[in-house]
Amino acid sequence: MRVAFLLVAALAAAPAAAQAADPLLEDPVGVLGVAPVAPGSYTATVSGIWDRARSGRRPDTFGGGLEAEIGLVPGLDLRLQQLGTYGRAAPYGDETTAPNWGGASRAGLRWQMLEEGELTPSLGVFGAVATAYGQSRPATDLEATALFGKTLVGGARPVALVLNAGWTERLDPEPGERAGRYQLAGGIAHSVAQDSSVALSVERRQQDHGELDQTLVQAGLWHRLGGDGAILGLGAGFGIGRDSPSFVLAFTAKWTMGD
Repeated sequence: MRVAFLLVAALAAAPAAAQAADPLLEDPVGVLGVAPVAPGSYTATVSGIWDRARSGRRPDTFGGGLEAEIGLVPGLDLRLQQLGTYGRAAPYGDETTAPNWGGASRAGLRWQMLEEGELTPSLGVFGAVATAYGQSRPATDLEATALFGKTLVGGARPVALVLNAGWTERLDPEPGERAGRYQLAGGIAHSVAQDSSVALSVERRQQDHGELDQTLVQAGLWHRLGGDGAILGLGAGFGIGRDSPSFVLAFTAKWTMGD
């Protein structure tokens, strides 16, 4: 469903915080990094997104989101998200109806099980409960995602690979909805300056019965203000296939607080 993409897009555009002394290296758009927020620290993110479908009388969807990441104990953080959408956002109805208001709420835990070694990747898992609402009745999903990360180039301008493999199970699906759906995502991030980074990513998400899998190719650019200030991000991408968006644009602003 489209709100799942918007949610994931809003989710994946606000990655784990980097310390001011380190080169900025943000996770690729649509991909969740392994490293959680440190205990005693937290982040707050505001995001916006525009999505244009390939067809339909009303192809545009606009969305905005809020997210908080809270470090609980070493290797574990809490992620809270709220998204609102207007347009063809799922659950989206008949093309003859007016644009719909919709949204989603999400709460989850990210646990890093293994730190990166010289030859081994860092490993983690993210589990969440999400509720989407709109024109139809609310829908609740249980999500589980395996997280993989590996530094390809170290030093002052690091390059990192990030991979996600997930499964979403819908509770009490309606006719035509797929109860279980897979998600795959991967990307490469590169710190191009002390306070700037870029990334390229690919996502593939299974959709409801009768719809082709959604595939998105996205690029992102982030810049940290003042060395330790807010991190501003811009993302843009395009879809591949009949049931993928034609274009997607997104922005984020993230603040890091605490220890």
